[in-house]
Amino acid sequence: MLTRVVAGLMRAGHTAPSVPALRGLMCGRTGSAPRAPHICSREFSTAPSPEERPPFAGQPISSTHPELLAPGQLTPGVTAAEYAARRRQLSELLPPGSIAVLPSAATTYMAGVIPWPYRQDPDFYYLTGLLQHGLAVITAARTHGAEISGGGGGGGKFVLFIDAPNAQRAKWDGATLSREVAAAEFGADEVAYMHEGQ
Repeated sequence: MLTRVVAGLMRAGHTAPSVPALRGLMCGRTGSAPRAPHICSREFSTAPSPEERPPFAGQPISSTHPELLAPGQLTPGVTAAEYAARRRQLSELLPPGSIAVLPSAATTYMAGVIPWPYRQDPDFYYLTGLLQHGLAVITAARTHGAEISGGGGGGGKFVLFIDAPNAQRAKWDGATLSREVAAAEFGADEVAYMHEGQ
């Protein structure tokens, strides 16, 4: 390769550079050539630094997929505020002091341990926007005279139960929803692991 560069320079009318200068250029240095053989190397990484790493949501969110979702959207065309309004409507329809327990769809298998592509329960999806399995939500009805909670439940309380992190399962299924993202992005008032709700 070095001989092609020198030949190209000479054909273009330039004088041939000295060998030490060429070695310095090849290694990204100027000056004299190294006495011992020197191998040039640069380290590159495509992994983001920890402070730039997006939160784990287990599905596209506006901060990880801005090309799919506008800021504030949980699913294409539907904002977190709209999901909160849907939960508020449900809580207002329930008798005072009651709750609605909405489990997500179960994973179904075509053979042995080979699952079918996951499809979320439509009622659960309509109220939460979550596309993951292993989740359950409880929406508490508003009691008369009670203040409206500040979280995503609107008139009631939106409690989300999620699967605990599992490194082995994450290798096969990918990242799952974290507590932080469930509260920040999906507007859950409280987030607990499934095993904590038993």
